[in-house]
Amino acid sequence: MTLRSLFLCFFVVAGLVTTATPAEAQRFFFDRWYEVRGRTTLDVRTVRGKIDVSVGDPGRVDIKGTVTLQWGFDVPANPAELARQLTGNPPVEYAGGVVRLRPPVNADQVRALTLGYEVRVPPDTRVISESDSGATAIRDVNGAVSVKTQSATTSIWRLGGDADVTTG
Repeated sequence: MTLRSLFLCFFVVAGLVTTATPAEAQRFFFDRWYEVRGRTTLDVRTVRGKIDVSVGDPGRVDIKGTVTLQWGFDVPANPAELARQLTGNPPVEYAGGVVRLRPPVNADQVRALTLGYEVRVPPDTRVISESDSGATAIRDVNGAVSVKTQSATTSIWRLGGDADVTTG
């Protein structure tokens, strides 16, 4: 075996070990909702997780979180337990008219998990969305929309207000 073949074989095997296929991916879920009054802001941030925002019922924000286990050399030995901890106490809060959805902050959870959000908001909600590499979709919102991504698909349509979109 040539040195070139050996390197190619190593990178193929490394890619198989560090990349989860849909069949291998294990997911955990949580739901939260908040009754909201007046002008509401949704401030959602992810690292690798998908962000999907659309219009739901007036006066209510519905959140569905999806936690997906990651595979690789640097992943802790207990990713399922970390996922259960995160779904039991997700980084979600509502205060002062702002619903904040965040990625995990615990270092082990960051290495082991991806957290994505599917959110239904009142029509006039202002949306602030930021993702490093998770796909973002925002539709039918009448409030102002601000989207920042580094390297992901961004889909925005049928907006009724201003939109500011920045991508890397």
